[in-house]
Amino acid sequence: MPMLGFLFETPLCLVDEFREGTVSPGGGQLAFNRQCRARISVVKPMARGRADSAADQAALINELEADQVRWAITADQDVAVKAVIAGLPPAAWQEPEQGCGYQVAEAVPTMQATKAAFRLSIKREERPQGDLHEQATGPYAYHVVASNWPQEEQSAHAVLVWHNQRGQAENFNKELKNGLGLE
Repeated sequence: MPMLGFLFETPLCLVDEFREGTVSPGGGQLAFNRQCRARISVVKPMARGRADSAADQAALINELEADQVRWAITADQDVAVKAVIAGLPPAAWQEPEQGCGYQVAEAVPTMQATKAAFRLSIKREERPQGDLHEQATGPYAYHVVASNWPQEEQSAHAVLVWHNQRGQAENFNKELKNGLGLE
């Protein structure tokens, strides 16, 4: 299972780490981030970073904050995040565009091990087969992104859109697999 760090704009793979299939995706995230920063700092300091939920770790968030990096990381939907979602009033949910089919809200939670506050941008969408899942998980599916983008710089929806561009990495993975014969 590869762990790959990309410079999105070029698209250049900065760091690659091929791991055994039994290694936790969350393991070594801080060291991996440091390797990526070291490689990019030859040109300029790392300004922005986005990652999936494997990187949702206080030590990594604290280091990104210390280095003044704007970051967005898929949040684990643990008990605390679910409590934040459940506590949002109905008026907090807004459609970013009329008729888009989903709603967005934001919240500022607390995390004991992080040194700075951050915000959650939360997208909720009605489940297409609500009756099938409603008893266990409720009528909505949620996507939650933690970030340090100030509200005046990026709306919750803009954070979600920017964060979702990390999906471009799947095309880089496909190129690595097929283009270099590493299937």
